[in-house]
Amino acid sequence: MGNQYFIVLVDDEEKVHNTIRLYLERNNVMKELKSFYSPLELLEYLKTTNDFVDLILLDIHFKNSGLSGLETIPFIREEYPYLPIMLLTGMDSEAIKEAERFTNTYFIPKPVTGNHLIKM
Repeated sequence: MGNQYFIVLVDDEEKVHNTIRLYLERNNVMKELKSFYSPLELLEYLKTTNDFVDLILLDIHFKNSGLSGLETIPFIREEYPYLPIMLLTGMDSEAIKEAERFTNTYFIPKPVTGNHLIKM
């Protein structure tokens, strides 16, 4: 058995949550998956948890959230400067360019495929 990780997924689409959970379970890499549907829910969780998070999967665009995934990164970095973040994106080149200034930030194109997710 390979490594298993505590992963936090933040995306406003239920389908994305279900698909990613399935990929992670099938490949036995998930110790736990915690799901949130807005950046604000994620930030509240991070402020109050003692859980050791291995990775955040974070969408860039949210409907009716008031905060994008990119705008969330500086808040995450205040408390967790080295926590890896994988941005889920339709490969918005402007968003990618902006996110490159953050350390430990990577990209997975949407639609997410199981092979790409597991390799990353």
